[in-house]
Amino acid sequence: MTIQEFKVRAGYVKQLAAVGAKIINGCREFIIENIAEELMLEDETSPYQLRASFYGLNLLFRAELQLQEHGADGVIAAYRFSYESKPVEIPLNIRYEFDRQGNVIKAGAEPRMAHPYDECPRRLLQDVFSELANNNITIHPFRK
Repeated sequence: MTIQEFKVRAGYVKQLAAVGAKIINGCREFIIENIAEELMLEDETSPYQLRASFYGLNLLFRAELQLQEHGADGVIAAYRFSYESKPVEIPLNIRYEFDRQGNVIKAGAEPRMAHPYDECPRRLLQDVFSELANNNITIHPFRK
């Protein structure tokens, strides 16, 4: 790969990362405006991830970039944490793909319909709570 090719790819990754940060920030704002009492946010230092607690069940929403031969793919992924003394990330079966223009598509959804990134927070959170309910996830409401 030449230096020029590297710079082009790095620029693409930078643009993609900026979109991921916008989506994560949108999730943060959506939670604050709509469900702050039910989903407690943790202080974050990274614009690319968001940690929250739902009555003791710790959740993580993260923008991830998967490098490919000719660029990168952006993904918003959701995880829950185990209750072990050293919590382990457990992926939820929820992934939203996004591009540099801010188009977001739920991975595996048929038909594959793109939505603007500002619709992603509501859809993502609905999917997370549906997944938790459908999988009978146990919560420990008195844990921090």
